[in-house]
Amino acid sequence: RQVAQDPELSQLPCLVDHVIRPEENDTLFRGVRFRVLHTPGHAMDHVSYLTPDNVCYVGDALMCGRTLHTSRLPYAFDFRQSLDTIRSLRDIRCEAMAVAHCGILYEGFADLADENLAVMEDRLAQVRALVDKPMSSDEICSAVCQHMGVQVNTVRKAQNLERFLRPYMEYLVDSGSHRLIAQLRIGF
Repeated sequence: RQVAQDPELSQLPCLVDHVIRPEENDTLFRGVRFRVLHTPGHAMDHVSYLTPDNVCYVGDALMCGRTLHTSRLPYAFDFRQSLDTIRSLRDIRCEAMAVAHCGILYEGFADLADENLAVMEDRLAQVRALVDKPMSSDEICSAVCQHMGVQVNTVRKAQNLERFLRPYMEYLVDSGSHRLIAQLRIGF
């Protein structure tokens, strides 16, 4: 309901007009065959496409320019998958690459992937360093806000921060560098 009532997000839920199944590596769309590259991480079922004229559309699997360098916590639905996808995009052989929020690139694809990896790993290291003692998720969010200069002045921004930060924390727990300790509190 919150998404539907948010003027910026209310148009996001939409009907799917073309289904690509997880096992499909190509798809026919409006009479044109596209190669499907499964690039999960930014989103659970994120895909990229290679066109017949060898242009790779990676969407949000990579960032570049201002978007990459001003992003305090680049979003990844699954941080490990995102890193794996970025590594795999280093090896894409194409004539051009279309990157969301950036445009068309004609060279430097491996360098762009390396730059994305460096930014993601840097942000992860910053979060890792901030969680240096047992902390609640609220305390972690507060520390990240203070350290990264994130302004959280609405409920929506607080929810987004928690949503963006959660995959970083899950990665730290999954990698064994941190432990998750659950405490159940019931109240009003």
